[in-house]
Amino acid sequence: MAGNELEQGTGASRKAAVRILAAMFVAPVLYVALYHGNMVRVSAAVSANVAAMNTVQSEQATSSDPSVANALTLSMTYINAGTPAKALPLLKALLAGDPKNAVAWNNLCVAHMGLQEFNRAVAACEAGIRADAGMQLLQNNLKWAQDESAKAKSVAAAESAKPREQRNVDSYILEGLSRMHVGEYRKAQTAWYQCLAIDPKNAIAQNDIGVAFMLLDQPTEAAQSFGKAVNMDGTSGLYKNNLAWAQRTK
Repeated sequence: MAGNELEQGTGASRKAAVRILAAMFVAPVLYVALYHGNMVRVSAAVSANVAAMNTVQSEQATSSDPSVANALTLSMTYINAGTPAKALPLLKALLAGDPKNAVAWNNLCVAHMGLQEFNRAVAACEAGIRADAGMQLLQNNLKWAQDESAKAKSVAAAESAKPREQRNVDSYILEGLSRMHVGEYRKAQTAWYQCLAIDPKNAIAQNDIGVAFMLLDQPTEAAQSFGKAVNMDGTSGLYKNNLAWAQRTK
């Protein structure tokens, strides 16, 4: 079928997918550098409409023809639309059927980068390289993920090295986020609990503890944390959505 070339890691379809992803990495930098003020807001609104349209079209195409090629295109569409989490189950399903699909591993790496899950992005790229050591884009993305991971670890180390009297809520929030980005979920929670010790009503820290529980596959504990965050700040749609997410997962 049409997806066979992608499954084997060769052919024009794969090259096209690589070109699209390569362009995606460059475009956001140019976009920020070239436009300012109202132009950014107007362009962002137009881009959002186009992305929504492309997403619907790609979903319909994949639904009517669930080929590997269409699934890969849909995963890229989700990533480009700023919803990388939607790409995860799609890509994992592809890889369950074909662990040698290097393009799927690459897209999974990019999706995790979009979610700032640098440790998972590194693992995806490394798996992709094992499938196709000659795919340069995977090598580039692995370096990208490793660099961001190293930066996050450096920030976490710098914050945790500060004398206790110099640390505040912002410091613990930052350390926790940095540790979560590299998969140190328990250490991230420890930092956020320290934040709550200073400010017991800090809904941000309470919510982030819940996110870490979700990443640890502990939805029951996550729901408890999100519920506390909602009680602290009932105006936040984010905390309510996260609570619903955990409750659906239990």
